[in-house]
Amino acid sequence: MPRVVFAHGWGFDKTLWVDTIKRFKFNDYYLLDFGYTGNRDIVSICQTEPLIGIGHSLGFAWLLQNLESPVCLISISGFDCFFKIYDSRDIEKMRRNLIRNKQAQMRVFHKRAGTKLTSLPSFEEQYLIEGLEHLQDLGF
Repeated sequence: MPRVVFAHGWGFDKTLWVDTIKRFKFNDYYLLDFGYTGNRDIVSICQTEPLIGIGHSLGFAWLLQNLESPVCLISISGFDCFFKIYDSRDIEKMRRNLIRNKQAQMRVFHKRAGTKLTSLPSFEEQYLIEGLEHLQDLGF
């Protein structure tokens, strides 16, 4: 079976995939982490082997841009153009709210996303803002 590359969405981290990996008994995988909770780990994927990409939200957009010829891509709440779904002013509002009160903004985001977190992790403002900029820069 090809190696699986997991990419989480904005405001999440690689722990999003723990239950999925256990349930499907994946043994050979990459867990990308974009650093929103401080544990940034983005491997440089040299595609010399067959890969399956599984992405959530912004993570799916990352896979679309960074995997050259995957065996397949699986999207969970993914998109190819964020602004076909949301107004660009929403991103700017989130950026302002992050700067004002990062934890409050992330609480609102996770509640809106339907996340059942009992407590929020500590978030890294720099990487969250970088992720929002990536949303704005999606050019496809």
